[in-house]
Amino acid sequence: MAIQNIKANKTASLTDLRDPMKVIKAAGDEVVAIMDRNKCVAYLIPASIMPDNINQNYSQISQKELHDAIDQRLKELVR
Repeated sequence: MAIQNIKANKTASLTDLRDPMKVIKAAGDEVVAIMDRNKCVAYLIPASIMPDNINQNYSQISQKELHDAIDQRLKELVR
C-alpha cells in the first residue's frame, strides 16, 4: 500500500465536483485535495488565500521560446 502526502486538510472526490459550488462553500478558505480512486489528482485553492502578487511570480514565454527550451532539454537528455 502506497502512502501519499496530501497537502490539504479537506478532500473531495471528482464525483463531488459535479456540484462545484457545494465543494467551494464547504471548503471555506481552505485548500481541498481532489481525489480520484483514493489518489490526489488536483488541488482546489480558494482565491481568498492566493497572494495578490501571484502573477508576478510567473512570466510568459513565446511558443518559439518554449519549443527551443524543449529542444535544448531533449538534447541534454539524449547525450
